[in-house]
Amino acid sequence: MMTTKIPRKVSFLKPVLPLVPKEASKKEEDKSKFVTMELKSQAGTSTGGTYKKHIVLFNEGTPQEWIDAQRDIAEVWKQNNITQPDDRMAIIKTLLRGETLTTFDASIEEQKQDPTGTLALTMDMVTKALAEVSNTIFPHRALEIQKQWMRKHLKKPSELSIRLTSSALSRMNNCLPFFPGGDEDSKFNQEELFEILECSLPLAWRQKFDYDGYVPTDHNKAKLISSCEAIERKEESQKGDKKQNKGKNPDKAVKKKPQFTKNKGSKGDYYCTHHGKNPTHDTANCFTLKNKAKADGKKPAGKGFSNKGLRKEINLLAKNSSKAKVLDLYATVIAQEKAKLHKKSKNSSDMDTDSDNSHDMAYVEYNSDNKRKDSEVSQEELTYLAQLHQEENEDFSDAN
Repeated sequence: MMTTKIPRKVSFLKPVLPLVPKEASKKEEDKSKFVTMELKSQAGTSTGGTYKKHIVLFNEGTPQEWIDAQRDIAEVWKQNNITQPDDRMAIIKTLLRGETLTTFDASIEEQKQDPTGTLALTMDMVTKALAEVSNTIFPHRALEIQKQWMRKHLKKPSELSIRLTSSALSRMNNCLPFFPGGDEDSKFNQEELFEILECSLPLAWRQKFDYDGYVPTDHNKAKLISSCEAIERKEESQKGDKKQNKGKNPDKAVKKKPQFTKNKGSKGDYYCTHHGKNPTHDTANCFTLKNKAKADGKKPAGKGFSNKGLRKEINLLAKNSSKAKVLDLYATVIAQEKAKLHKKSKNSSDMDTDSDNSHDMAYVEYNSDNKRKDSEVSQEELTYLAQLHQEENEDFSDAN
């Protein structure tokens, strides 16, 4: 039976409330979107000072905005000692707008209906109407998903200190009763919050605790925060040292990466008849073979005279010479061809004859071009010219 691997989803649980709240978009101040209420500084008393509170009107906002609106409503009720359901409903209707207000009113009217007649407004009706508004704002299974994410996927942000992370975790925990179906029992206790905070720490920090023999659960929360702050200070000092070292030589040139070169002894892409496979050269560019050819008085392979036509060369020589010399030149060529045919049958036994004929041909050509006398040509020059014409004749025969 074949089984397929299920791909792992890193962000399977998306929190309703993130650890770091998203910053609200900056908008121009509009007084029509705020309500100012005067609250008593001493809750439940008729004496004492007062203060003004600016509360944002709510109209189909985010879950975080709805939680903030419920907190503002609860603060007004507490500070001004508002306990009657009609007064509380009046405060709620003052702060709600749009479809949110419609949902609240519809829930109140539905609860008042009874077969015996219209019921009087109670605090239970107000609480249920607020819960109905929460159901329209929060996603499905919001409380369960939020608590699972806090247990399993919450991680401390690198830009947030351990003390601020602990405060943000407590703030998030206090928001759980405002979720649909939530109450005070939905909140994590202090032991559970301590475990969540420890699991949110980076792996390197927890490894440092193991190395030091420190077990966070054996101590209190203050000890954990103190140990984490020591690690944070060490990391900050290391970052400062790196910045200082980086700024010491700002004009220092950046080191270039070394280019990859093949080793001489490694197997290469070139082939030489003398050196075999190698990474540097082929036969035509082999200095060893070139030096050997120079020592033998020969040119390297591929550097000989052109074999496009010996007749053109003879005609060129005949322009600056007499008819008798041209005939002698032809006779020399014929003698060389006969010698080559004879050499094929006798294993190159007439090499000396070819050398003499080449010597004569070189002598005729040299004298016809330079118009020099026999006494002016040295034996060394005749030998060199004979070698050149011998190579030329060999190229000509191979071409034919």
